[in-house]
Amino acid sequence: MGVEVVPLQDQAAGLDAVLVFDDGGQPVCAGGTRTHAYAHAAAALDDARALARAMRLKNALAGLPVGGAKIVVRTPAPSTRAAAFGALGQKLAPFAGRLHTAGDLGTTPADLRAMQQHFEAVHVDDDGSLARAVGETVWRCAVAALDGHAPGSVAVQGAGDIGGAVLARFVRAGAAGHVCDLDESRAREVARAAGGHALDGAGFYPAPVDVLSPCARGGLLDDARARVVRARAVVGGANNMLSHPAVARALVDRGVRVVPDPLSSSGAVIVGACRHVLDGVDPAPHFARVADLAAQAVSGLQRGRTLDEVLAALLAGA
Repeated sequence: MGVEVVPLQDQAAGLDAVLVFDDGGQPVCAGGTRTHAYAHAAAALDDARALARAMRLKNALAGLPVGGAKIVVRTPAPSTRAAAFGALGQKLAPFAGRLHTAGDLGTTPADLRAMQQHFEAVHVDDDGSLARAVGETVWRCAVAALDGHAPGSVAVQGAGDIGGAVLARFVRAGAAGHVCDLDESRAREVARAAGGHALDGAGFYPAPVDVLSPCARGGLLDDARARVVRARAVVGGANNMLSHPAVARALVDRGVRVVPDPLSSSGAVIVGACRHVLDGVDPAPHFARVADLAAQAVSGLQRGRTLDEVLAALLAGA
């Protein structure tokens, strides 16, 4: 298993980014490109490392022979944004055949197309299929967490592409759907489009729903917030949804079922890897595998295992 850090900087173009490979012994790695106003380079690197690890776990748990990778970009100035992402594509060119990337939080289709001019293995989700795939794995893992029963209600945090797709998947299956976002107008728009309801952000964690689904930035579900959760299960579309692994134990001790997010948020990498890395392999068995492992993970946590112990056991059986 190898972790490799690659700084990606071009001062003239306004690019300040980092690429992390966490390959798990695999020759080809996949992971998205995230853009955020990180306070400093160390914060960007820490996030890239954590996200690359999450991608490695997702791929391994889904049974994909693909390693993990992540690119994080410190948000460039609007006047240099196109140049910065063009320069990023040029910096990625030496990794042709080893790296595949797509969008992630904060990165727009225009950013990806600027990269794509110089690096072919940038995949733009023009049809929303990757976001819908995350909606599917969140749904399947939620059903698994509830002993095979369809959830009757969900609260989603984050009204971006992933949160919108998760909300739409639950509503389409007949669940009452609620969504919140820092941008309240965006939450109302996504709720209307899906046939759900906008939720005030303060009401998210204590929402009395079957499933609580964090789909915004990672690390937001901490000890204090865990103490007010009233949902039957937490099943997220976000990477690294817990502020630290012991939050899972705090939730389980209160009777809340928890699906590790490397399982529930894996839909995009499953579809992307099957489509672009594995030459059109059918993703269906990998979706089924993730749901089966979700049920095992919930059971393991309920039996007193830690989150890290559960993930290690699932990987050992992979």
